[in-house]
Amino acid sequence: FRSLIEGQTARLAAERATTDDLAELEGLHNQLSDSTSKDRIDDYVGCDQQFHNVLARASGNTYLQSAVSEIFNLHLRLWFFISRKFPNWQSAANAHEVMTAAVVQAIRERAPSDAEQAITGYIARRHQELIQLL
Repeated sequence: FRSLIEGQTARLAAERATTDDLAELEGLHNQLSDSTSKDRIDDYVGCDQQFHNVLARASGNTYLQSAVSEIFNLHLRLWFFISRKFPNWQSAANAHEVMTAAVVQAIRERAPSDAEQAITGYIARRHQELIQLL
């Protein structure tokens, strides 16, 4: 479900994002990286939430905006579970930052398929990691 919703969100954002949306997403991606390097997990989580909310807003679809917000809240519970199992949260964050960079690049290039693939590929990899944890 998450992959379908967030994939479509990224696809639409690549088609509809404004220059202001793109600038905000670029700034949030940079803040994510900064939070990781400074070991600030609370800042990271808040910034991650903002990134996904801005991406959803950029899609121009109010249903997706609502769904992405709900999915993030559910995913946050998994994030805390994962961070307890693996004290080195930065490795998961680094993988996430590769995805956010790819999504931002796809939006910059107006490449909807690339944006969708960046986020759905990331979600698929995370899903496999979660299965192994459980």
